Amino acid sequence: MVFFIFNLGGIIQTVQDDRSFHKHVNFLRKEVIVLKKYLFVFLILILPVMFFGANVNSPKITLQSAIKIAKTYFDVPASFTNFSFNYNTYDDHQDWNLSWSMPQINGESGSMNITINASDGNIESMNYWSQSQNQPKYVLPKISRNQARKIAEDFLNRIDANKVKELIHLNNSDQIVPLNLPQSYVFEWERVVNGIPFLNDGIQISVDAQTGRIIGYQMNWTDQNFPYPSDVLNPQQAKSAFLSNNLLTLEYYPLQSTYDSTAILAYNLSDQANGAIDAVTGKPVKLEKGQWLNWGYFSDVVNGGFKAPTGKNRNQITGENYKFIDEKTAIDNLKKVIEIPSDLELTSANLSYNPNDTRIVWNLYWWNQNEARATITGTITSVSAGIDAINGSVDRLYVNYQNPSPKATRLNENEAQEIAQAFLKKAQPEYFSQTKLNPQAGYKPQGSYNFVYNRIVNGIPFPANNIEITVSDFGMVTSYGSDWSEIAFESKEGIIPLMTAKEIFLDYRPLVLDYIKVDNQNNSTSTIKLVYLPVIRNTLVSNLLNAKTGEPMNWDGKPIDQNSRAYHFMDVGSTGYATDLSYLGQAGLFGEYRDLFMPYQKITVLDFLRNLLAVKNGAYYADSLSSKQIMNTAKYDDLIPSTIKPEDFLDKATLSEIMVRFLGLKVAAQIYGYQTLAEKLGIVPDSSSTYVTRLEAALAMIKAIELSNVQR
Repeated sequence: MVFFIFNLGGIIQTVQDDRSFHKHVNFLRKEVIVLKKYLFVFLILILPVMFFGANVNSPKITLQSAIKIAKTYFDVPASFTNFSFNYNTYDDHQDWNLSWSMPQINGESGSMNITINASDGNIESMNYWSQSQNQPKYVLPKISRNQARKIAEDFLNRIDANKVKELIHLNNSDQIVPLNLPQSYVFEWERVVNGIPFLNDGIQISVDAQTGRIIGYQMNWTDQNFPYPSDVLNPQQAKSAFLSNNLLTLEYYPLQSTYDSTAILAYNLSDQANGAIDAVTGKPVKLEKGQWLNWGYFSDVVNGGFKAPTGKNRNQITGENYKFIDEKTAIDNLKKVIEIPSDLELTSANLSYNPNDTRIVWNLYWWNQNEARATITGTITSVSAGIDAINGSVDRLYVNYQNPSPKATRLNENEAQEIAQAFLKKAQPEYFSQTKLNPQAGYKPQGSYNFVYNRIVNGIPFPANNIEITVSDFGMVTSYGSDWSEIAFESKEGIIPLMTAKEIFLDYRPLVLDYIKVDNQNNSTSTIKLVYLPVIRNTLVSNLLNAKTGEPMNWDGKPIDQNSRAYHFMDVGSTGYATDLSYLGQAGLFGEYRDLFMPYQKITVLDFLRNLLAVKNGAYYADSLSSKQIMNTAKYDDLIPSTIKPEDFLDKATLSEIMVRFLGLKVAAQIYGYQTLAEKLGIVPDSSSTYVTRLEAALAMIKAIELSNVQR
């Protein structure tokens, strides 16, 4: 193949060099046409040479075998006529990536991607999607969760019956299934070895809620030895070990809802090994630099350490009255911190303002335009920096350089840390004085050292604010950046004691025996450890406790039991609409009373609009909105007039107007009137009652969804 390309390149180059280039254009076109005729045959003949030369071991599973395996278990639609593939090797793993796709015709498109292990022929993953410009916007499922689970289980037994013996099904019936496409049920199985769960390994299957088709498959399986020592601690001993170690940390946690929010206090399971206790020694599992826990694909845990909202601008910038340093001052300030090589030229300088975090920054870029010089070992080829245009401090820095000379002196970690601290004292003296090194957060890139300094407020870490810096092992600061907020911080008064927090946490997530997998950055060797670990078996668990209430916290700081989820209504059997109402519940709608639907209770305008926005944008979005935001969004979407009151109970006239607007029929309503049109369409009940019940509101929503599909 390489010889072929070089020959084609030679033909083109010869023609281009010829002074009579244009005379040869037609000749070249004819030659290309001839080459195209034979290219496909040539590729088939040469592929084995391309992929598997003399120094590369051929895979046990050939391309043809991989395709056959894929088509044995998955139906590739006849319309998916475009085929491509990749053969990948990494560490000691080889796989075939096969891809079929549909040419975009009449607004329809789709693809199927399948990964086959090239050593043993196991299917590792499959992803399928298709869409049409005429597909419905909103739709109820056509098959139930139980039907979908049966489809998934049948497929699992067919694809690998042997693995089924080592799997347990994880209950995720609280999974939200939205009312728009794509719409699927997801089922998960976790591997069990020696009777002990192994979080890293398992199988996940997604089933289309409209067609019952398998649209997703993910398998993670480790082929290693699993230790099974005889002297394992009992659960009480493990609990005592957890309580006697500082695995929970008091931290400030940023609320995400608004830029003017307050950072609250939380106890965070911030230990790198997520609170794992060695099942034999009783000591917390410690990870070396370059190691991490591999959780696979099958865990969902709320962790701390998110970026904080910036809050009110630290300089109270209002309107357009910006006062900022000029370009020359910004450059001078940077040069006080680092030396810019004389052979670098300033090629870009611009002032930018980000309204989201209210930062005004001079963005400066230097580049070495001397190509010969730029290739010399150890040469800095470019410098990119951001200078705060208000206070003149260095906001960020990135230095690109050629590999250092092999003779350059290599620093150890302590020496590199001294350089980092000296830099930070010049670049951000005010911020740096309020930080403390987090030894768990840094890592070891090849040829460098990375350090993270967490902000400390009232003697308490605030990990969402930090300074991060990388120093090469020959002493150059190669990258630097900071995240800093000016938001209010909750007082320390009223926090529960640390030991009480530990007891609460273990009541919420008791310690259970688990196998964990520790991966190593520097080589492909993984280690399987037997540990006691705070249980991870629910759809969503949290590493965070509110430090004043002791409640497990969600991402937004709210109690995790208020998290959006599917609802399983227990009081709809007598309504005659149990199936359709259950689909609304599993979409996360009408959960004001959790798993009770309360069909004959009245519903407020606000609650109805929240549910309608959940139809349009999903329950997670709707549940994240405040009451004011719900009303503003409904007005923006033209669902309601400006005079409506959120606390009022929903009456038939208001329901009619909202649903007609939802269907985009305002023009027709000008002829018939909102309520008359809604009654003709069967959206609202023809009754004498002024107010509508929760059941009537839900049925109106279902009818509107059906009508929206008819309109298309």
